[in-house]
This record gives sequence, C-alpha cells and structure tokens, in this order.
Amino acid sequence: MQYENPLVPEGINTTDEHPLKEFAILSVGVILVVVFFMGLITLAVELSARFVPFEYEQQMVSSVLQKDPSKSTPQERYLQALADKIAQAQELPKEMVITVHYEDDDIKNAFATLGGHVFIHRGLVEQLSNENALELLLAHEIAHIKYRHPLKSLGSGLLMQIFWAIISGSSDPSALASISQLTSLSYSRSNETQADEEGLYCVFQLHHDVNGASELFQALIDQQSDSDFSPPKYLSTHPDLAERIIHLKKLAIKKGWSAQKKIKPLNLIFKKVSTTSGSE
Repeated sequence: MQYENPLVPEGINTTDEHPLKEFAILSVGVILVVVFFMGLITLAVELSARFVPFEYEQQMVSSVLQKDPSKSTPQERYLQALADKIAQAQELPKEMVITVHYEDDDIKNAFATLGGHVFIHRGLVEQLSNENALELLLAHEIAHIKYRHPLKSLGSGLLMQIFWAIISGSSDPSALASISQLTSLSYSRSNETQADEEGLYCVFQLHHDVNGASELFQALIDQQSDSDFSPPKYLSTHPDLAERIIHLKKLAIKKGWSAQKKIKPLNLIFKKVSTTSGSE
C-alpha cells in the first residue's frame, strides 16, 4: 500500500478578517473589562468608606500634618473659628474635627485632605470680596470631609493600583493612568457637585441668605481666564464653573433661599499688605 503526503491547501491558516480588526476587537474587549472592574472598585470604596472610623484617617496623617495651635496666625485663627461654625452647621460628628491651615502664598487654591485637614491659600482668598464667598469656600471643602471624599479617592487609587499589578504583573500603574483618570472623572465631578450643594446649604443655615456666595466661582472663572490653558470639560475633574453657578442659583430658587441681604465684606486681615515703602 502506497502512502502519499497530500498538498496542504493555501490559506488554510489564514482568515478573511483583517488582522487589525481582530486586534481592535480584542483591545476594546480588554479595555471594557478593565473599565468594568474599575467601576466595581469605585463602587466598593464608595460603599465601604462610611464604615471606616474617622480616627483611622487622623492617625494616617498625624505624623505629617501636626499643628501647634499656639503658633497659628491671625488668619488661621479667624478661619478656624469660621470652620468650627460651619462644621456645627453641617452637623459633623464630634470626632470629625476640622483643622484649617492657612498658606501665605500667591497660589490660588484650596483643598481638603485626610483627617479633617483643610488648606486655604492666600492667593485664592484675595480674589474674594465678601464673607459669604469665603464661607462657601470653607463649607465646600468641609463637605468633602463630611462625605469622606478624600478617603474614597485614596481607596480607589490604591485598589486600582493593586488591580493593575495583578493583571499586568507589574507594580507600575502608568500604562493604565489615562484609563483610570477617565473612569474616575464623573465620580470626581459628582463629589464636587455634592460639596457645592452642601456648601451653599451651609451658607443659608448661617445667614438665612446666600447672597454673594457664588462670587467664589466667579473669582475662579476670572482666574481661569487669566490662565494660558483650560482643559476640555470632559477632561476636568471639576464641573464647568459657569455651570456650577447656574446649578447653585437654580438650587437656591428651588429651595426658596433668599439672596437679597447685604453681604459682609471680607475681613481686612486677608487683604494683601504692600511691602513698598514710601519716599522719606
């Protein structure tokens, strides 16, 4: 009996599909799976953060954010007293102590971090002209602490790095940085909106009026217009500033919050003192 090796038909190991199409489908599938699991991570952190005792946050930063009250500046003492009133108006738990740090520099920024610490920079305060706007600024940052946003942000970041390390075998999360950022944008904007609403409510609780509070965002708009670059709305972790003003005005109308009372000017201790001496 004679055996022969038959010829293998040409193209048996190829497909009519373009290889780039298959690669694109695979890539999209991988990205969707990653985004899905990142969404689960964010949700898990959102649900679990409320069960973490606030004292754990305080212990995490106690070694790096210690503050001696006896060395506080007049501005810090003023802001701290204001923050204490705001904390009471927001009905913060007793253990959720707010500590204000005043940074005497030209940076136009303010932020809240772990353990109830709020940082306010002179450069931003100088942009304000009335007390209600300053109160909204402080109330906004304290609201972040009330709703545990710093802890949630930290938890999401750490879990996403662990997730990336597991699926890639690498401890470097830079390859997923852009995907991680895009999946967290709406979450960050949601936090900002929640803090805006809580902040305006707090201003109303203090004065039964919200007149002048939205000047905070107008000052930020003016600052943004002076900048050379403004990121596209969909790549910003904060909602559009003009939209924030409109949203809060609509909220005030919906809640029936007055915006007519005379506003208190910003305390003079925050006014920039000129260092230029006159001629003798």
